[in-house]
Order: sequence, then C-alpha cells, then structure tokens
Amino acid sequence: MNFTKYPLYRICLCLLCCALAIPVLAQQKQATIKGVVQDSVQNKNLPFATVGLYHISNQEKPLRNILTDNKGRFEFTKVDTGRYILFATNSGFAEKSSLPVSITGDVAIIEIPALQLTPSHKDLAAVTVSARRPLIEQTEDKLIYNTEADPSNTGQMATDVLRKTPFITVDGEGNVRLNGQTNFKVLLNGKETAMFTKNAKEAMQSFPANLIKSIEVITSPSAKYDGEGVGGIINIITKKKIVGYNGNIGINQNTLGNTSVNANMSFKYGKFGLSGYYGLNRADGIKARNASETESFNPVAFYKRISTGQRKNNNFYNYGNIELSLDIDSMNTLSTYGSINGGRSENVNHRIFNLIAPNKIDTTTTIFDDNFSFRYPSWNWGTDFIHKFRRNAEQELTLKMFHDYSDDNNLLLSDQYTAGSHRSVINDNKASNRQSTWQLDYIHPFKNKMKLETGLKLITRNASALYQSQYRYSPNDKFIIDSSNSDNFHYRQYVYGAYATWRFSIKKLSFRIGSRIERTVIDGNFVKSNTTVEQDYLTFMPSFFVSRKFANIHTLSLSYTKRLSRPYIWDLNPFVQNTDSLNLNFGNPHLDPEIYHSIELGYTVLKGKTNINIRLTENFSNSQIARYSYFNENTGVTSWTMDNIGTYSSTGLSGNMAVSFTSKWRLNTNLGVRYDFVKNKLNPAQKNNGLGGWGNINTNVDITKKITAFFNANLNRAPAQLQGFYGLNYWYGFGGNIKLLKDKLTASLNLNYIFQKEVGWKSSLGDKNFHTNSWNYRPGRIVNIGLRWNFGKLSENVSRKRGVNNDDLKANSN
Repeated sequence: MNFTKYPLYRICLCLLCCALAIPVLAQQKQATIKGVVQDSVQNKNLPFATVGLYHISNQEKPLRNILTDNKGRFEFTKVDTGRYILFATNSGFAEKSSLPVSITGDVAIIEIPALQLTPSHKDLAAVTVSARRPLIEQTEDKLIYNTEADPSNTGQMATDVLRKTPFITVDGEGNVRLNGQTNFKVLLNGKETAMFTKNAKEAMQSFPANLIKSIEVITSPSAKYDGEGVGGIINIITKKKIVGYNGNIGINQNTLGNTSVNANMSFKYGKFGLSGYYGLNRADGIKARNASETESFNPVAFYKRISTGQRKNNNFYNYGNIELSLDIDSMNTLSTYGSINGGRSENVNHRIFNLIAPNKIDTTTTIFDDNFSFRYPSWNWGTDFIHKFRRNAEQELTLKMFHDYSDDNNLLLSDQYTAGSHRSVINDNKASNRQSTWQLDYIHPFKNKMKLETGLKLITRNASALYQSQYRYSPNDKFIIDSSNSDNFHYRQYVYGAYATWRFSIKKLSFRIGSRIERTVIDGNFVKSNTTVEQDYLTFMPSFFVSRKFANIHTLSLSYTKRLSRPYIWDLNPFVQNTDSLNLNFGNPHLDPEIYHSIELGYTVLKGKTNINIRLTENFSNSQIARYSYFNENTGVTSWTMDNIGTYSSTGLSGNMAVSFTSKWRLNTNLGVRYDFVKNKLNPAQKNNGLGGWGNINTNVDITKKITAFFNANLNRAPAQLQGFYGLNYWYGFGGNIKLLKDKLTASLNLNYIFQKEVGWKSSLGDKNFHTNSWNYRPGRIVNIGLRWNFGKLSENVSRKRGVNNDDLKANSN
C-alpha cells in the first residue's frame, strides 16, 4: 500500500502512533465510592438499578455506568481525585442524584448515603436501559440509539452508526433499509431536508458520526406524523448543547482518498442561544469495477450481451446549519434556523460490451465511455414558536414555518464505438423544487394521564424539470436535439393535512388511538407536448397502538397503521436516459401514491444488564410502485420504468439485543428475517417470492479509561423483487480510539474489509424473455484515521425546539 499518496493520512497516522506511545508520567491518588440504591416507598434495596458516575463539571456524559448487584449495592473503584456526582435510576422510578462527592486522596473509601428512588408516575410505556446516557432507549413511539454512549462511533460516518442502530441495516454499498424495506423517511432533527431526500446514501456516507447525538427509529408512526413513510421513520438528532459554549473540530482520512473535515459550536448568553455546524467530504478517484451478462431466451437481436467495466468516482459534498434561539420567557420560545447543503459528483465509466449473435458464434464488440456529472445545491430556513401554558407544563401550542429550496442538475455524456460506427449522446436534465410548510400543533393534557394531540398542516411544492437530449453519429458532426426526448415539465403539489391522537390508560393498558386525513392536489403539465397531469385525492389514515407492561420488566404491544407514499419529481419525469442504446431508463408522470397497511406485534424485555426488542410485522399493499423492466428481443433493448402494478405482502420477524456483560464490555446485535411476495396485478403470471434477512453485531471494550477497542460486522440479503433477487453481501470492521490531553483530543483508527483486497455483490433479474446477472466490485482493505478536538465547557441540552416534520414523500435510499 503506497501511503505517500495520502499526506494527510501519514500525518494522522504519525500523530496516532505518537499518542499511543505516550507513557503514563504520573499516577493520581484514587479512591472507592460505594453505596446502595433503595425503593423509597418500600425501603428495600433495588437490584440491577443503574448508577452513573459523572464529573461535577459535565453532568451530561458519564465517566462510568454500572449496575447494582442482586442486593442493591454498587461500588466505583479507582476513582481519581476530583469532584463527582452520582445519578441512579431504575425502570419505573424517577432519577435520583447524590450530593457532590470530593476525592482528595486523604480517604481511600467513601460510602455515600443511600440513593432512594421514588416510583415514577409517568407512562409505563416509556422505559430506558440505563441512567442518563443509555445505549438503547425504548419509548411508546420509538426506539432510540444514543450514539454518544457508544465510543466506537468516534471518527466514523453516519453510515457506520446506522449499521449499529436497531432494525436498520446497511449493505456494503451503503444502501439503507429499515426493517428490510427501502421505503422510509429520513429526517434531520425532525425535519425533512433535501440532504436526505434523494441523496440519502451519499449524505449518510459524508455526515460525521461525532455530530450525531442519537438516532430515533419509529416503526409504527402515530397520526401526528405525515402519512408518508411506509417502512417507518429514521430521525437523526444532532448535538446541540447551548449552555455556555462548546464545540469540536474533526478530521478523517482513509486510504481510498476520502477526506472529511467538520466542525460545530454552540453558544448561549442569557436568553439568546446560537448553535451551528459545517462540514465537507471529498472523495478523489475512488475506483470500482462491474460486469453484467444478459441472455435472451428467444434470440433475435442477440443471444447474449456481456460487459466488463471500470468506474472512477469523484465527489465533493458540504453541509452547514445555524440556529438562533430566544427564550422570551419561561413560557415562550422563538427560534429561527437555516442550512445549506449539496455538492457535486462525477462518475467516469469505461465498459466493453460483447454482443453474441443469435447463432451463438458471431461476436460484435462495442466500447462504451460515459461521463456523468451531478450538481445538487439546496438551502432551507424556518422559524418555530412554542408556547407553554402556566396551568400545566404539558399543555403546548406550536407554530412552525419552513421553506426548502433545492436543485438537481444532471449532465451525462456518452460515446459508443463499434466497428464502422460511432454514437454520441448528451442528456441534460435540470430540475428544481421549491417547498413551503406551515404547521400548527396543540397538546392538551387531561386528568388520569389522558392527552389529546391535534394539528393542521399545509405543504406546497412547486417543481420543474427542463430536460434535453442530443445525439450525433460522427465525431465531426454537430449535435442534433432529439425533440421527442426534450421538454419542460412543471409540477405543483398541495398537501392539506389534519390529525388527532388520543392517549389514555385503562388499568395496566396504555392506548394511543388516532387518525390523519390528507388531501393531495396535483397539477402538472409538459409545455411542448401540451400534456397535463391532474390528481385530486383524499386519504384517511387511522392508527392504533396498545401496550401492556408485566412485572415492570416485560412490555407487550400491538399496533396498526395505514401509510402512503407519494412519488417525487424524479419518479414522474418521463425523460429517457438513453446514453446506452440498449438500456433505457425513464419515469412515469401518471404514477398514483402507494397505500400500505401495517400490523406490528412488539415485545420488550428490560432486565438488569439486558435489553431485548422483538417485532413481528405484516405489511401489504395493492398499489405498490414497482420498478420493472421489459425486454424487446427484436431490438435487444431493455427498458426500465415504474408503475402502480404491484400486489405486495411481507411478513417479518426482527429483534435487537443490547447486553452489558461488564461495565467495560458491551454488545449490541440485530437479527431479522422477511418473507416477501410480489405480483404484477396486470400480469398475474409475473410474480416472485423469497426470504431476505439481515444480521449485525457490534461490540466494544474499554481496555482502559482512555482506550476503547471495537468490532462491527453486518450481513444482509435484500428481499425478493418483482423480477429478481439481490445477492448476499456483508461488511465488517474493527479498530479503536484513545483519549488524550484531558479527553479533549480523541484519535481513532478503523480498519474495514482488512482481509480482502476487493469486495463484490451480485444481483439477478429477468422474466420469461430474458435474464440478467450483474456484479459490482469495490476496493477493500480500507484504513481510516481520525482526530477530533473538543473545546469549551460541556453542558446540558436545554433546547425545546421541535422543528417541522415533512415525511410525506416517497424516499429514495438507493
């Protein structure tokens, strides 16, 4: 491996080696802190309660978390000199803190007064795994993975964090699935952004993990969420500490030539708060290779078409966000925020196609070169006003406004060289989307823990696409505009929504019953062809959730939701990507929304050091938007598009388990299996079914208080598609990090696919007329070095801003 190509990599590697070689120059005086945790009502010791040790100056992040033994006792050993505070909690009890504890070196053992926990009167559907910063939290609406509690996330990207998140899988190419499905919504701090709408995979691979506070997984959304998001919702929460000032700067470099630099800072003075972050990711010259083989079962144009090729990719991606908040008084908060993101991507492909004639003897060779460049700038801004009522802190009125502006510009140049012929094509596609959202939410609590949540919402979208195709058959000729594949498309969409959710309890049963109604109005037209697209439909979406807790350890739940997926402009755009004359791709302007029904049975166990979550789900639809291809044996052309032709059902069983074997060794694993059945309702003979599944494991060990080692692995097989299957793929990595200079500097080392020079994935598709196998390969043996510097005074998060959720569009995570 030639490290001289990576000067930044060499610098980081030298710094890391120097850091690991620093000896311990002095030993601080240490002591033991011990005590017990008790039930304040029954005056009995509580076994398996969680106790966290915090430095007095940083009560947000624990130095150590331990569990009490079977007699309710705990003991922190080898505690350095300083001032500390302890927090204790247990499922069904309110949190309790100790008085400050000072260690001066004069006393070897300090026994504190008993920490007596008071039984909590909060909804028993909400439970946590451990105090303050548990790795996994389970609430009625969502499962939360606290990334800050996992030290192995240091120096990694959002893609790596998602690999460890319950019910989420990421394959080797970075494609994300939620409960085995690709149809879900990704939100950033509760808001839909252009960053994750179309380019979710690229954005995840560029967004640093150290900016992420937690990831919320919502598999059964309530009526307060937009109707979109069949598979559920992934909400990425970024760090926002706005008491005093603090921040960090990070840099990462890997041996593929990928460089990431990011920074964030928060500041608060009096009633004013300011927070923001900015980062960029650059990938230069990442090379991959691919191959494919298409066989015609009724050969006319050809018997087989075989290709081999190489791809070189250059990417630049940047993002930034800034938020200004004002606490007008104790009851009113005003905040305004804005962000920019986007970048450019360039893919250069070189492929060789061998076309075997129907006689299976004669062969024609074609050289195919194309250059694809993509620009996707976007920016947004919004304002939130939150009013809380003095008579009850849970009574709340929220007004929100949000505007999002994004462009999507593609330019593709291709050349095909065959003996005696030449073909060049230019595809130029410029699209833009302007979106505005107005939202009103109200929460009204009643006696006996009953609560009403209701709201109104309006989303307006104004999109356009200007596309043009040009061609020529000689390098000396001028390009000619293809008028049949050039037009100007205007698209306007209005979504009017209203919802109501009623939460209440009957004895030990907790209920959430709600409904949402959305009216969608669409007006689109193609200027040149004078073709219009008009839709006006009303969708009623009920939801139901009930849970029952047993022995304060087990929770059983049952839910039903009805969801929909609206196609976005790139699904509707009929522009034909025809750079490869035998492989065409285009959208469908007449797509209707998908309607899905989902039933979920959940079971949660929270006992001591172990947290287990199991989900049995059933999804079905009679209007699935299926991407499919049809093959013309006379011309040899394969055409790809999508339509509402799918009859779909899926049965899945998934589970997550988080275990702390000791205070220094933790393990988190996800397992799942799905059986999918899909059929073309217009052609019942075209159908497919099969098993898909996933599994991942991640574990980390605190070797010392400063050094952590970790290992992660992922195995995934996508569910059956209408016309084929995706092959098994996997990912694995291990490494560690070390904290230096009073924990202000963190150096990390990650090794991915270290035992393989190259990693490959296979996919297959076809019907009665043809069959295609495709292979994709990317480099292995990836070494990543990272450094992160923390500065300022760490303090608690007090922001009350919720943000706008626009989760009503069909997401594209591939």
